[in-house]
Amino acid sequence: MERQKALYPKAYKPWSKNDDALLTKLYKEGTSINELMTLFHRNRGGIASRLRKLGLTR
Repeated sequence: MERQKALYPKAYKPWSKNDDALLTKLYKEGTSINELMTLFHRNRGGIASRLRKLGLTR
């Protein structure tokens, strides 16, 4: 977990409403998961999990 936090500073931290709104917008515009990882400083699993929670993926 410490390695993940070093690579992705926001890993395991709560998502804000603003982050959710921006993630939704960017995902719907076709932004890649890799780009989202970079923009949000979170790992692939964190992005994928949030997209599912927001009802954007299965």
